[in-house]
Amino acid sequence: MWIEPVRPSPEEIAATEEATGFQVPSQANVSEIQISSRLATREPNSRHVLVGLLEAMIIASVVGIPPMLVAGIYGMNFKGMPEYDWSYGYAYGLRQIALTALIPLAIFRWRKWI
Repeated sequence: MWIEPVRPSPEEIAATEEATGFQVPSQANVSEIQISSRLATREPNSRHVLVGLLEAMIIASVVGIPPMLVAGIYGMNFKGMPEYDWSYGYAYGLRQIALTALIPLAIFRWRKWI
């Protein structure tokens, strides 16, 4: 025995639309609306998370790699480096490391990327 689903009358649909201000979708469009709403809610969120992760990784690499390069060069202890004989050579090296980290951050903030 098959039971027919109860469908609202056109008058009930019109009353609901007037009361809420929203148009009630027809039965044929319900499955399309459900599928499109699922895609619309999931896809932008995953893209947003991925873009945010990539931005964070790019900023971390642009800010972090140059100071590590400078520290790596000064950490090799070459005999011909004049900074080792200067009285403020250590402070000069630290300044170079700090500047190579702060300059990209300042540029990013100036361009309003972070």
